[in-house]
Amino acid sequence: MSWQIVEAIEEAREQGVAQGLARGREQGVAQGREQGVALLVRLAARKFGPETGEQLAGILRSASADAAGEVADAILDCDTGGELLAKAANGCSTD
Repeated sequence: MSWQIVEAIEEAREQGVAQGLARGREQGVAQGREQGVALLVRLAARKFGPETGEQLAGILRSASADAAGEVADAILDCDTGGELLAKAANGCSTD
């Protein structure tokens, strides 16, 4: 084998590894987000009832990834499910 072929094979291998790692990271982030949403929904349902949990799930599906921490705080701070849903729908701006 010439050195050019060996070099091309090595480069292709490195690209394949990099692509595989990138895909794995993306999948890990997606799984982590799904698990985080599921936990927040579970906590909200436990505190405010299953209907609030279901409605929160819908809100969180379209929320930014950064919203999870604010929603977690809101679950602890809010006194009613309606208050939680209003904060979650408005991006959880804290007062």
